[in-house]
Amino acid sequence: MPVPTPQPRSRRGSMANPAATSCAWRLVLASLLLSLPAGGALAEAPDLVNIGLLRGPGLPASQMDLYLEVTLNGVSTQRVLHVAVTADGHHHAWIPNLRDAGIRVDGLPAEGYADLAAIPGLDYAIDTPNQRVDFIASAERLGRATQRLNAQSGKAYDARVTPGALLNYDLYGNAGDRGARSFSALTELRGFGGWGVLNSTGLSAFDDAREQEPYTRLDTTWSLSFEDRLTTLNVGDFIGGNLGWSRATRMGGVQLRRNFSLQPGLITYPLPAFFGQAALPSSVELYVNGIRQYEGEVAPGPFQLFAVPGVNGSGQAQVVLTDALGRRSAVSFPFYNSSQLLKAGLSDWSLEAGVVRRDYGFDSFRYGDAPAASGSLRYGWREWATLEAHAEASERLALGGFGGALQLGDAGVVNAAYALSEGADSGSQASLGYAWVGRRFNAGLGVTQAFDDYRDIASLEGEPPPQRSAQAVASLQFGAAGSVSVNYSRLDTELDGRQHYAGAGYSLNLQRGASLFANATRNLDDAGDTVVFAGLVWSFGSRLSLGTSFQRNRGRNLYGADLAQNSAVDGGFGWSLRTQQGEGVHDWQAEGSYRGDYGQLTAGSYSVNGLDSVYAGYSGGLVLMDRDVFASRRIDDAFVLVSTSGIADVPVYLENRPIGRTDRGGHYLLTNLNAWQPNRVAIDALGLPAQVQANAVEGEVVPTDRAGLLVDFGLREVRAAVVTLADGRGWPLPLGSRVRLDGAGVAPQMVGYDGQVYLEGLSAKNRISVITPQGASCETAFAYPPQASGIPVIGPVVCRPVLP
Repeated sequence: MPVPTPQPRSRRGSMANPAATSCAWRLVLASLLLSLPAGGALAEAPDLVNIGLLRGPGLPASQMDLYLEVTLNGVSTQRVLHVAVTADGHHHAWIPNLRDAGIRVDGLPAEGYADLAAIPGLDYAIDTPNQRVDFIASAERLGRATQRLNAQSGKAYDARVTPGALLNYDLYGNAGDRGARSFSALTELRGFGGWGVLNSTGLSAFDDAREQEPYTRLDTTWSLSFEDRLTTLNVGDFIGGNLGWSRATRMGGVQLRRNFSLQPGLITYPLPAFFGQAALPSSVELYVNGIRQYEGEVAPGPFQLFAVPGVNGSGQAQVVLTDALGRRSAVSFPFYNSSQLLKAGLSDWSLEAGVVRRDYGFDSFRYGDAPAASGSLRYGWREWATLEAHAEASERLALGGFGGALQLGDAGVVNAAYALSEGADSGSQASLGYAWVGRRFNAGLGVTQAFDDYRDIASLEGEPPPQRSAQAVASLQFGAAGSVSVNYSRLDTELDGRQHYAGAGYSLNLQRGASLFANATRNLDDAGDTVVFAGLVWSFGSRLSLGTSFQRNRGRNLYGADLAQNSAVDGGFGWSLRTQQGEGVHDWQAEGSYRGDYGQLTAGSYSVNGLDSVYAGYSGGLVLMDRDVFASRRIDDAFVLVSTSGIADVPVYLENRPIGRTDRGGHYLLTNLNAWQPNRVAIDALGLPAQVQANAVEGEVVPTDRAGLLVDFGLREVRAAVVTLADGRGWPLPLGSRVRLDGAGVAPQMVGYDGQVYLEGLSAKNRISVITPQGASCETAFAYPPQASGIPVIGPVVCRPVLP
């Protein structure tokens, strides 16, 4: 980028005046003092603490030594540079000092003094009154470090937890017109504190045949997370780690795994980076696929911009630079980004050891006899390459495999893996896949093939791995004309044989919230197994929707319609009406629901070919915290218990949105908050009585996952009054008199106009002492009104002089 014409160079003698030299040396002295330890006299000057003095060994031919503040292309470098002036009026600087000031020294000796006028691509001017040298460097001469303008980095917040417990429950009952009745309950009991989270889930089911167990335990797990290490420890029941080419297994034992959710802002996949260089202070804008994603300022020198999270696949970026002179330039970059990859140097892993779970959902405590262990690892080797490894071991099995994902420039991502198993049965497995995501066209395919008797630890207590699985999908968007997609899948298993399907679909967004869709799927091994499904959906706002559908399956036509209004997220009523009619099918359903602060109630009736039934369900929770029990909605993630110290009916806000009011005990339960990240919680104190004060009315709280946090706003009722003070003649005490409340231990208060002073911490009987601005002293006593409400006005109270 061109550099503006510099000011005329300073000539010999331009700095040779005593006042300027004295000012320069004062600046040098300040810089030296700033190099003292933090306890030095000037350590509290944050605007100067980063200024550094760049001194050289001295030039023998120097006639004068100057110490000048350095600016580079209009931006302060926070440096003071030693400049030597020779007899010919030229200015010289120590070459390593120029490098430290942000100037490239290519083509110059490693050490020595350089004549500033003889350095190509560098102009300068000396500002005598301000003791400053202004360098103007070309883009090639700038030596600043690359500025990372919008780099995304995860931040660990100080998450807190308050000890407590909760019970989640989902209750469901059904009664048919032939006397059939059933009832089920899904429960979760959870305890939490600084020691971690302990939870246990179970299922109870009852029917007329009484064939179900009254209670079946599902999972019991103790978890402890280490936020700074992005690691979670699980002891009990868990699902083992897996990769795209391995199977997850339910186990009982110990698991240690990486947990990126502990820092929700952490971006785990590489983001496209765009580079540029500014010769002058400039503003920079980043556009991705035509949408502005960043705007900011950049100092002279190279800079780096990153695409915002959420950009996936192929795209086009444009960096627009506008310098201080108003000149504008734009550079376009094509890019390809994939969330399949890990950032370079980042790892994702899981280690577990224990026994394999058997008959999950049917037996509470049935596990395999042989111990088992497994481990999975993903590692970002490069921004464009992620390596993978997986291993499993048990009494009669050893398995190991490796794989990876590789980005092929702008041509997409390919992944491959190979694994071997040895034991009672031996075999291998290979997988290969490819994906490309564009703005209009997407395509992906993958195939996994097992050879011989390939087995994993999941097959020790369940089905063996599929012999073959293959998938392919492609979609094309036509803008306002809709989008079309095709898909293919094949799954070969020992138990079910081959399942072989192909399909196609079309969707179109119409005006006024309407959308049209059509899909067809065919079994390639059974021509008669062809399903066609089409429908039209209208959305009226965010909650009300109407839909119609048509389905053809094995020669039968089915027609359906539904009308529904969902419950609001913050609570309210919802309902739905559905019907499906056709050859041999006559179904209908009507349902109503209500979501409140204490749970969600659902009730309805349905008919299937003349068999009528009614049903009802209720889901909610009970929370034990702050020495009390609270009813709530079902709580699956973090929550906050707001306390207003017993004051009822105080409005509570979440993210500046009104949610509810505190109950008679001064509590309100905020559910389903975001764990491990800030949530803005506030109360509205404007409607509180005047004598009620709060330590705070809003704040950002960071709860841990699946746990609660008590947020006490410190509301308290203070006994306060406005007291009017007068002297013995009845005149108000002078403005600015200091009033001290005896025995209160608080700072003196000032008397305002008309002799009035505001006092807090009053008791039934009070004594005060006063010192006027003239130094006179007086004392008095007064009683607080027993039936006072709000802040009463007391007085006039005569203050009696204190005799010396």
